[in-house]
Amino acid sequence: MIVLVVFLCCPAYGYADPGSGLLLWQIVAASLVGFLFRIRRIGKWFYSLRSIKKDDEQYRRN
Repeated sequence: MIVLVVFLCCPAYGYADPGSGLLLWQIVAASLVGFLFRIRRIGKWFYSLRSIKKDDEQYRRN
């Protein structure tokens, strides 16, 4: 294994500190929560439009 590492190593031109991976996960999690929040708000908006339409139809029948 060490022989492979020695012979197959290539120069590293960048540095990623240990917190970079955590930052990436935080961005993904925040994006997912934001997306779910927006979907919930849109769902409530459609539901409110539907309920207003039902109330309007019942009002017109009476």
